[in-house]
Amino acid sequence: MPRSHTLDVAGEAAGDETPVSPIIGLRGERIRLVPPDRNLHLENAIRWWNDPEVAKFLVSSLGMTRGMAEEWFERVQGRERIHATAWVAPSGLSREFVWAIHDEHDTHIGFTWIHNIDWRYRVATSGTVIEKSVWSKGYGSEAMRVRAQFAFGVLGLHRLEADAMADNIGSVRALERAGYRREGVARQKVWARGEWHDLVLLGMLEEEYAASRPAPAKNAGAGEPGSAQSKRRAGRKTR
Repeated sequence: MPRSHTLDVAGEAAGDETPVSPIIGLRGERIRLVPPDRNLHLENAIRWWNDPEVAKFLVSSLGMTRGMAEEWFERVQGRERIHATAWVAPSGLSREFVWAIHDEHDTHIGFTWIHNIDWRYRVATSGTVIEKSVWSKGYGSEAMRVRAQFAFGVLGLHRLEADAMADNIGSVRALERAGYRREGVARQKVWARGEWHDLVLLGMLEEEYAASRPAPAKNAGAGEPGSAQSKRRAGRKTR
């Protein structure tokens, strides 16, 4: 069975003599969100989306073939997903940002994304998949917080939305710990495992995210999330 890709302390791929420079990505206390890479992350994507214990909580739980996974990576690992120019110019706005989640040991443990971005209303949908061996260890909620920092502090979004099946208690709790609030329940929204399931609807607003952040240091950099410039950008009514 494929194993998660890891990098040793020196930045070398395990079992490979070729040095690999660690990807900077978006950093949390323990995790990093890095651009998805077919060579590093594809096998885990196929494994997780076809794991019954993981797939049962996905709204679309029919599995993933290798061809589907390769097509997905071809789309999400494109250069425009990484560079700022994708969202600076209105004509080139990306509607999707996807990251692989690496833990403090640089092990690939999941994926997280912001998609269906509506730039007019500054609203987007978010989602996360975590390797089952590290469930209930706080990695999911930390990845969601780092993702929210990017969404509100960098992209200037106003609202993030998420949902989870009602019996996916772990995901609902992780979202709430990350700052999302329950906004309602879509009754019998999803057909899975031979029955209808309610869908818990959650959301986070930019002012709620800002209120949850620690006060910035007086010498905070002009472009850092939490700085005065970042707050002015987050307060814009149009984009």
